[in-house]
Amino acid sequence: MAISDRQRRSQNHVGVSDLRYPQDLAVDTTPFMTFSTQRPVYDNVGSALRSNPTGQSVTLYVPTGYAVSDSINYESAEGGLAGYLIDRFADGSITDISGADVAEVAEQNTAAIAAAAAAAIGSVAGAAGAFVGGALTQSAISGEVQNRFSRRAGKVANPRQYMMFKAPEMRSFSFAFSMIPQSEAEAEDAIRIVKFFRKAAYPQLSATTYAYLFPDLFKISFGNNDSMIKMPEVACTGVETTYNPNAQSYFVRGNIPVQVDISLSFQEMKAISRADIDEGF
Repeated sequence: MAISDRQRRSQNHVGVSDLRYPQDLAVDTTPFMTFSTQRPVYDNVGSALRSNPTGQSVTLYVPTGYAVSDSINYESAEGGLAGYLIDRFADGSITDISGADVAEVAEQNTAAIAAAAAAAIGSVAGAAGAFVGGALTQSAISGEVQNRFSRRAGKVANPRQYMMFKAPEMRSFSFAFSMIPQSEAEAEDAIRIVKFFRKAAYPQLSATTYAYLFPDLFKISFGNNDSMIKMPEVACTGVETTYNPNAQSYFVRGNIPVQVDISLSFQEMKAISRADIDEGF
């Protein structure tokens, strides 16, 4: 399959910072995305970008289905007896606790009874062999004693469960681009774009090959669009390249695939806060 030679450029004169797909992307009027690589600086605060730009970037169209998923972590906690007493103290009703309340709490506190039972059964377990001894652990005995108290009374202690805020989750971003070159220059650029992302995502070996040097980070910015959620500094966590997903066809020159699809995954380096939302992140 032959393609036109318009806009043909020698590879020796094409820098990574010049890469754009498609080449006729209307960056003056149309929304676009720019992926710029930066050397990492790991003392950043919040979403501040204080890494050192490498001067290399790729500009692509904004793909469909750009999704931002905000996830906030909460975890279950139990107040139990301590929470009960604290609440009663806080509302001034702790003096109302009756003798029956104290007896009920004591009945639920089976640690001493479980310890005594474990000591008594332990000697039997030792005589019965390793298998029985392994099954009759302090934890197992304590749990069964608690179960028997609850079954006899027909009630269980209120664990006083509640949800406790933990932290915002660090977000992931993914993009899928399909490059179907319309010129030989675009076909060459598609190959260079794939190499750009793969090279930035991988670490470099140190001079002694004893250690890895951290990979580049990315600053992803939107052009001609202020309405979409911005992204803080991110690391590339995955690059998937698919050649000719629909048909096995190649250009005459260089046998370059007529279609190159690339899927990119990124992870933000720091969790954002409410102030970052006001900044557009």
